[in-house]
Amino acid sequence: MARRRLPPGQRKELREARLMTLIGLVFVIGGGWGISQGSLGLGIAAVLFFGACLLYGIINWWSIEAELRGVDLKAADGAFGIAIVGIAALLGLGCLAMFVVSLIGWSQFGFATTVRYPRILVLVASAAGVVLFLGGSIALVIRKGRPFGIKSADSEDTTDPDDEA
Repeated sequence: MARRRLPPGQRKELREARLMTLIGLVFVIGGGWGISQGSLGLGIAAVLFFGACLLYGIINWWSIEAELRGVDLKAADGAFGIAIVGIAALLGLGCLAMFVVSLIGWSQFGFATTVRYPRILVLVASAAGVVLFLGGSIALVIRKGRPFGIKSADSEDTTDPDDEA
């Protein structure tokens, strides 16, 4: 099989997608190991959050490879949108798990972590993640994937065409 010559921009995108996949996989395995060692809350938070990173890396890697092969991705646009909303929800659930762990299971963290990162900082950061990721994905589901400022095709136009402003 001949090696492909990629333009520098696509080479960088492909490298980042592979790196995201690898890092997500390492942390998901680490979270699973943490669960098996008894750190249930922290392990679940890691698996949820980095599982979303792993899924994003896989989807991004697949789409770049498909684009390089000349596959028409227009049919998959809807599936990509649904996957991105799901990934955002997983990130939000990971942040929610981290919030719960830092709220009720702060003793699971090692001494160095609790000294270096104050509990309130972890609570605020994880709460912001819940609001942005989970709240954003819920808002997108309610709006049927449409960005804000764009009306849906089935909404009625209430302006009167005869009325000149």
